[in-house]
Amino acid sequence: MKRLKISILALAGAAMIFASCEKDDPKEVNVTSSATITGNVQAQLDLRNDTNFVTNLENVEGVNIYARISTADLTTNVDPNFNYPSKVYKATTDADGNYELNVKAGSKTVAVEIYGDEFKRDVVLDSNNNTQSVNFSMMTDSITVTHQQTKIYDIVYQ
Repeated sequence: MKRLKISILALAGAAMIFASCEKDDPKEVNVTSSATITGNVQAQLDLRNDTNFVTNLENVEGVNIYARISTADLTTNVDPNFNYPSKVYKATTDADGNYELNVKAGSKTVAVEIYGDEFKRDVVLDSNNNTQSVNFSMMTDSITVTHQQTKIYDIVYQ
């Protein structure tokens, strides 16, 4: 009888131990720090001196620049079977072509995909000030940031 009580107590203790275990679920870190991505956006809007291979880059106003991160980069205990959503940040260039993006960033490296909207502008073609409407676009690029870092990333549209 004494053995039966000890066996029951041992089984009950083991059941409590196993019942109190939790699976390591992916959890988002409470990220309160950020990184800053800043830069200047330019395009060649004046081709008058292009025959001399002189590039006249001009600042571009009013273009949306985006930064996309995976929230997996902000997560502890990353689950490879979980589809982490992306988070997108947006900035619009000012009159001087400058932009600034503040993205969440923890203590580990965060991969950031930078891309921008296409835009159309009239480009000066020659000394007679003839113009032509041209579509400009940029290549998507990737950079990395960490918390409290400021990274300068200038963009030239083609």
